[in-house]
Amino acid sequence: MKSTTDRWSLILTAPQPMPETIDALQRRCEAQAASIDSLRTLTEHWEGHSKEGLWAVELALSWPHGAGGMPFVEEMLNPSGSSKFGFSLLPCQHRRTPKRLLAMDMDATLIEQEGIDELAREAGVYEKVSQITDRAMRGEMDFDESLRRRCRCLAGAPLSIFDRVRRRLTLTPGAEPLLRTVRQRGCRTALLSGGFVELGAPLAHRLGFDHFHANRLEVRQGRLTGRLRGRIVNAERKASIVRRLARRLGVSRQELVVLGDGANDLPMLAEAGLGIAFDAKPAVRQQARHSLSVRRLDAVLLLMEPDRQFPGSSSRSSKMPQIPSRP
Repeated sequence: MKSTTDRWSLILTAPQPMPETIDALQRRCEAQAASIDSLRTLTEHWEGHSKEGLWAVELALSWPHGAGGMPFVEEMLNPSGSSKFGFSLLPCQHRRTPKRLLAMDMDATLIEQEGIDELAREAGVYEKVSQITDRAMRGEMDFDESLRRRCRCLAGAPLSIFDRVRRRLTLTPGAEPLLRTVRQRGCRTALLSGGFVELGAPLAHRLGFDHFHANRLEVRQGRLTGRLRGRIVNAERKASIVRRLARRLGVSRQELVVLGDGANDLPMLAEAGLGIAFDAKPAVRQQARHSLSVRRLDAVLLLMEPDRQFPGSSSRSSKMPQIPSRP
């Protein structure tokens, strides 16, 4: 007999428990003829490096068949790009699909810093460049033009600037466990950066990325000219690279995961069945379909792992499980 309901998986993540959010969601579901069938705490058997500062639960939601998506859930959880918690809402069959390609941004995603800001700091033009970076990441300025302006500020800097900046770049917590785990599961990886080859290539090599794309700065007589070489890796270029890689590898939309934090990442996030705004700017969180506000990359595994143990109850529980008071 054909089911009269569609089942969805909703994952909520936050630095600490937020039971009031689940209570409010339950009331909203009741008003919309939807139901929360079951709940589990994803961090109970968490294999990440630490549970500290990470709360994650997965809820099974039922919604009348043929009613489409669950827009009321997204409207409630992300009305203005709130950074209090992250969420991911997927049809259960998509949640169960193993992921085969992970593509991610570099600056402020894989690493804690914005590479060009660090170069500008070394060159003594940080304030000027940082203001342009902020405007670009908020979507207030065309990325190509903002990048050219920032690069012009670096004109005359010696090549030794790269060595000094590379030494102080730090990986976002959880980066290595994430990449190690997805590789073990046969998932390919790609690093796509609007930053620079000179900073990203050593990281991509050390961390074992299968694919790497970034901008390249022009050099003459051992100094930066303030110009770029070749085609700019902008928002459209990132999305194009993701599409090409997925097509070449035979990866479907449901098998693709993309991470990014800036406005120039939105087109490539839209290419993926799981396009995650990672600790992103408010405008980016508001437009993305999935988000993480906990700044640790291994938490991405909670969103992308196949659903092997999710309870299969098709009827609503008479009583919701107790919400844990601590992660």
